[in-house]
Amino acid sequence: MNDVTPFVCYAGLGEAIPQTSIGVDFPPRSGEEKVLITRVIDGDTVEFCWLIPCRGRIKGIDAPEMTGEGRADGLAARRFLEWLLPADGVVKATLHGTDKYGRTLIDLEATCGEMVSKLMLEHGHAVPYSGGRRT
Repeated sequence: MNDVTPFVCYAGLGEAIPQTSIGVDFPPRSGEEKVLITRVIDGDTVEFCWLIPCRGRIKGIDAPEMTGEGRADGLAARRFLEWLLPADGVVKATLHGTDKYGRTLIDLEATCGEMVSKLMLEHGHAVPYSGGRRT
C-alpha cells in the first residue's frame, strides 16, 4: 500500500506542500536536483518540473518587475533569463526551502555551467537580494 498523502500541485500558485504520512516533504525543499525548466515568468521567477510542476524564485537576486515604469527592464531581464534557461532544458538546481509566497528558493546552473544568479547580476539584469525589504 502506498504510504504517501495524496495532493494536487497547481503550477505557480504557491500552495503549501503537505508532508507524507512518513514525515518526508515532497518535493524536497532543499538539496541538489536536476529540474526541467518549463517557463520563465520574469527575471527572477521560473516554472520547473521535478516530478511535479513547481514555481521557484532564483535565490539571491531581484529583477525588475514586468509592469510599471521598469517594464522595459523587466522584459529585458526575462528575455536574458529565457536565453540562459531555454524551456524544456534540464539544468542543475539547488533547492533552499521556500520564500514567503511559497515559491521554492533555487540556485540554477545555466547550460554554460555558470550560476544563473551570477550571470543576471553581471549583465545588469538583477540586483542582489537577500529576502528583506526592497528599496
